[in-house]
Amino acid sequence: MSTDLRTALHDVAARAPLGTLEAAALHRRVRRRRAARAAAQGTAGLGLAGAIAVTATHGVDLLGGPTYPAAPAPLPADEVASTLPAADDAAEPGTCGWQVRAPEHASPWHLGVNLGHYPQHPRSSLPVGVTVESTTSQRMPAPVRVVAERDGVVVAASSDAFDTGSSMVPGTTSGGHHLALVTCGGPDDHLALPDGSYTLHAVLADPSTGEVLALSPGEPLVVAGNARAPWCGAGVGVVPEGDGTLEVGGTVGADGRSADLTLTWGAGERGWEGDEEALLLDERVVLVDAAGRIVGDSRTWSEETSSVAGTLAAGRTTSISVQWTTASCSGDALPAGSYTAYALVTLAPTGAEGVTSNVLGVGRLGGEVVVP
Repeated sequence: MSTDLRTALHDVAARAPLGTLEAAALHRRVRRRRAARAAAQGTAGLGLAGAIAVTATHGVDLLGGPTYPAAPAPLPADEVASTLPAADDAAEPGTCGWQVRAPEHASPWHLGVNLGHYPQHPRSSLPVGVTVESTTSQRMPAPVRVVAERDGVVVAASSDAFDTGSSMVPGTTSGGHHLALVTCGGPDDHLALPDGSYTLHAVLADPSTGEVLALSPGEPLVVAGNARAPWCGAGVGVVPEGDGTLEVGGTVGADGRSADLTLTWGAGERGWEGDEEALLLDERVVLVDAAGRIVGDSRTWSEETSSVAGTLAAGRTTSISVQWTTASCSGDALPAGSYTAYALVTLAPTGAEGVTSNVLGVGRLGGEVVVP
């Protein structure tokens, strides 16, 4: 389904919404960020057959959700960093100036990080999801930290950390986290990150030795207007093409509000093969109208800091049942017409060596969603 996706994206330019995915018969965990806005929220989910664990769902705000049809106007020049933090050979892992590197030894912990929903205010701290898979009953020696790097150097670092608790049994857990899009040091300390491309990582280090114990694959982040670049209102060309190792397929059901998806994670050119697993981190769905414009984005609908976590074996095909509701980026009902749904699924490989990136699968759902 992801084959020649770029052509498909520009050929169709139109139609549909998808809620979020929920794993059936597995643990679900939700962190609500704004309970006061609980009215008119709905949920949808993803059932993952054979997953080891699943820990969260997204909420859907159908009424008051924010919309970002364009990137916010840039901040004044004196509020934006002109010089990013430089590499620091003495920096501890996960701190400012640290030069991102992978663990030197096999680790019993695997990490994943993904972008969460858009914040209500564009320049609020960036919500992210953190996933931890443990293959041991040993407690992690420290919390997991999230950083943003450019050219391999940490330029922004979270002030808080994701802690799995006092004990950690084998399995997978995930939760919400936040990262301020400001510099973490240097001559322009605590000024806004300049526009451009960055990469997020989750890092686990031994506080006594400074050894890197686990490093997540990288999650790309594009900053525009000194905030996370929006998709709503943009052309369908902003949807990534996917790297071809994860195929996402499915057809809109007869009711126009559900679909059975398939996820197939193959070896591809990236070399994920054999018995290596990947963490299932996240899914995102966008709706495209007949003009090729994104009119709905599940990242805008969400009112919760959350992620969907589990594991997926290389070379396996997994069936996914999904449901959705039609709503625009602003939360209003979509105008009458036909729309196309594109589903994006993010995986974090666990068996690759070195500093790697998340695997992204993108698929256009067959059929159309018709809003009368």
